[in-house]
Amino acid sequence: YHSHPKFQPDPSVTDIFNQRSYQTLFRDELCGLDPFVGLIIGTYDTAMPTAKSIFRYFHVRSIVSADKRTNPLFMPMQLKAGVRTFRRGLSDKEREWRRDEALKSLLGRHRKRQQQRRQLELV
Repeated sequence: YHSHPKFQPDPSVTDIFNQRSYQTLFRDELCGLDPFVGLIIGTYDTAMPTAKSIFRYFHVRSIVSADKRTNPLFMPMQLKAGVRTFRRGLSDKEREWRRDEALKSLLGRHRKRQQQRRQLELV
C-alpha cells in the first residue's frame, strides 16, 4: 500500500505498472490467479467534507485486443472491501471447511471464466 496525501487515491500509470509487477511476481501458475491486491490511501484531501481517509483497493487486469496484434492493456479494477467475522461457536475444523469451500467456489468461477474466454478466442 501507499498513500496519495494531497489528491484522490486513484491509481496512476506508475501505480498500475507496479501493481501489475507485484501480481506477476505472486502469480500462481497452477490456478492462474494473481493474488496480490493494491491499496492507495487518500489521507488529507482538502476537498473532502470530513477528515475521513479514503481507502482504494484495486488489482490490474490484462485486456488483450480481439486481433491479438497489439500489446495487452493493463486496466486497474476497483475492489470493494468488506469486513468478515467468524461466528462464535464454530470449531477450527468448521472454519477450515468453510474457507476450503469458499476457495473451491472461487477457483470454480475462475476456471469457468477462463473456459469462456478460450471459447471466445476460438470464435
